[in-house]
Amino acid sequence: MSVTRKKTIIILALLLIVAFLVRVTFISLDLIPWWDSLEYASNARFFAGTHIYFSSLRPPLLSFLMIPFHTSLKLMEVSNAFLAVCSLLMAFIFFKEVSDRRTSLLVTAILATNFLFALRSYQISTESGVILFTLLVLYSFVKAAKDKKWFYLSGVSTGLASLFRYPLFLVGIAGLAWYLYWAPERKNTRRMLAIWVSTVFLVTLPWLVCNQIMFGFPIYSMLEGIWVFSQTYPMFQSWNYYLTHIFELANPLILVFSIVGLFSHETLSKKKSLLLVWMLISISFFHLQGVKEIRYLLPVLPMVAFFSIEGMKKVFSLSKRLRGKEGYLVLAIILANLVYTGMYMEGAYKDRVMRVDGVAIASKVLKSITQKDAIIYTNFWPEVAFYSERHVKGIFTITTKEEFMENLGKADYVLIGKPRFENPDINKEFLDSVEQLEYVGEYGGPTDYDKVFVYRVKDRFREKNPVFKNPLWDGKF
Repeated sequence: MSVTRKKTIIILALLLIVAFLVRVTFISLDLIPWWDSLEYASNARFFAGTHIYFSSLRPPLLSFLMIPFHTSLKLMEVSNAFLAVCSLLMAFIFFKEVSDRRTSLLVTAILATNFLFALRSYQISTESGVILFTLLVLYSFVKAAKDKKWFYLSGVSTGLASLFRYPLFLVGIAGLAWYLYWAPERKNTRRMLAIWVSTVFLVTLPWLVCNQIMFGFPIYSMLEGIWVFSQTYPMFQSWNYYLTHIFELANPLILVFSIVGLFSHETLSKKKSLLLVWMLISISFFHLQGVKEIRYLLPVLPMVAFFSIEGMKKVFSLSKRLRGKEGYLVLAIILANLVYTGMYMEGAYKDRVMRVDGVAIASKVLKSITQKDAIIYTNFWPEVAFYSERHVKGIFTITTKEEFMENLGKADYVLIGKPRFENPDINKEFLDSVEQLEYVGEYGGPTDYDKVFVYRVKDRFREKNPVFKNPLWDGKF
């Protein structure tokens, strides 16, 4: 083994260890889990056989991967941290194929300490592996351009990526368009298309069958995701959202140098043009969505980092003294990212110490005083289902008072608070006036968003053997 290769392995190992430790440190702070995280965690429990709660909105693959760890929230979080490390390893492998070993190390270093990636991948979310599956798809197409045997893997990887996060199907579309343009034998285009579509279909077929069995339509969960992201929720943003929030994606220097790298004469070379195609397709797609969050751009982050390194090379090559010294700038950016992450951790820990998670406490209380078949009517459905291990029904922003009153007798308890999607009509003042309810107590604090209120449905108002038209984990009665 050469000295250069040994150094590469040591540096790469250090980067992976640092990235893992950053995420484990986040986990150790015991911050309040996100809504999305508990939906994925609950789905893992559902797939493991608990059948308590299932979110049809969430893609299945992440939850399937967590089945071995479904008994512990912390273990599921650690598994996500490990998935993020796998994303970094995939980034090194991919960019080594696209460029060279030194560039791939620098790109991996930027990704390993990126604040947004660290923040979104220590908890249970698809952000932990979105880079892994994005680059796996692109890597399979790059390899297929050399060896047609890899083309089969492109269909498999696209299917897996789609099951990990539905919009990642577009990575396959981008890679396929690039491959067909550069394919050495264009006479077989139809045959290659048929092979790719068939492979993607076979990989996703089990999930399509599950959708048909559970919901009566093979692409039900995908359509539900489209419907949700078309609604005017609080995160529904204007057309210029990503332009005004772009500096949340990465260090400003990374973004500035990436612009220089994009205008490099090598950008349109065979392999690098694939990165550009994916950037254009993904940014256009996320820009057209009504629901916009900066984390949705994480699949583009590796390309931004790569073009940033290309830009640094170009600028530094203008000076003989600075030529080849862009690694020092990357080191400075790494240290700045780690310092900023540490400062955020300190603030998050202080915030967590003063807060009491009312949803978790109230749900655990309900778990101790109710039967396993109890039903809780709540606007915190994923959290309550996860902590109470009881069946839940959702109170949505669109749930009317009339619908609430009609269904009240089918539930045992009501738990409400101020979640992200608060129903302005069904609040504490309204519930205090409802004759069928008995106030149990208030849990959590000190902020309004940590407080929840619990009510018991009086025995004489409960329906005997209520009939549910939909599964118990569904939001509607």
